[in-house]
Amino acid sequence: MNEEFEKLFVLRSPPVLLTESQKDYDDFVAHLMEELDPKDIFDELNIRDAAEGAWHIRRVRCSRPSIINMSFRKAIVQLLVWELRTHQEIEAQILADRWFTSEKVKAELAALLKKYSLNELAIEALAIKLNGADLERLGREMAMWEDRRDKAINKIFKRRADDLAYRVRAATQRAIDGDGGSLDQRGTA
Repeated sequence: MNEEFEKLFVLRSPPVLLTESQKDYDDFVAHLMEELDPKDIFDELNIRDAAEGAWHIRRVRCSRPSIINMSFRKAIVQLLVWELRTHQEIEAQILADRWFTSEKVKAELAALLKKYSLNELAIEALAIKLNGADLERLGREMAMWEDRRDKAINKIFKRRADDLAYRVRAATQRAIDGDGGSLDQRGTA
């Protein structure tokens, strides 16, 4: 990375959260820089934008299971009280709290669910259902970030294609004009 870009980059705040590693992010950006081989500062800025987008996409993808997992307790309570109607709310809350720490309670709940032709996937399904609006919003956000990432990458390749097309036009015009190398029968210099 050149010194001019380093100066510009200092002005941007890094997109790293407290729970993330700045080193991992920097390594990711360095890998992209090496892979995409920026030709100028505009390529570098677009690669940074693509990296930021990819990093956020990764973050959103990783957060979705946590959002669902956080609702397991609520899903257990709702399943026992409202869906199956087997427990009062207070006892369902106690059972839900113990479900996380007691294999015995997990086995008891699994046996109860089995009576209704269900298993622990019913808890998971309800946890997903309870978070449907949030998961849908995250899906839209992820699509937006994927679009931003793809646009940044496309800018790099369009600039490179435009540059290549310009050089090919110039070289072929020089050959036509007799100013630069001759073309053989296959059209190559």
